[in-house]
Amino acid sequence: MAGNFAYVADSNKGLRVIDVSDPAAPVEVGFYDPPAGQSISVAVVGAYAYLADINGLGGGGGLRIVDISNPAAPTQVGYHSTECNWATDVVVAGDYAYVAAGGCHLVILDISEPTSPTLTSMLSASGWGFGVALDGPIAYVGNSYGLNV
Repeated sequence: MAGNFAYVADSNKGLRVIDVSDPAAPVEVGFYDPPAGQSISVAVVGAYAYLADINGLGGGGGLRIVDISNPAAPTQVGYHSTECNWATDVVVAGDYAYVAAGGCHLVILDISEPTSPTLTSMLSASGWGFGVALDGPIAYVGNSYGLNV
């Protein structure tokens, strides 16, 4: 949510922008359909939506950065491959995106320049990373075997 808009990661249909100013009558006002892949999770911070994306063509996944300053016409401005299977969840804190990513487990990207995100760090661990949450300096990554802290 940002203002009166809900931003929904809608799998094969990408990012949907819904005006919820009248909760009894939500209206789709815009969308972004990625060129390949499925939008699995979204984090909205300021004028950007950060999409965890599965590449439906079998080449991995990544983080898509979408400018949502005009909700009627969201536009991708940046992308970074996770370089390892699917990106399934994303949390943004400050200048960093923390991406749960298939076989890589956790990928940390510097997003201080949204048009060119860069790899900061990658943590490989047992199991596939499916979800990520932050509590201060601690990242919690849910995976196919349980939880890594």
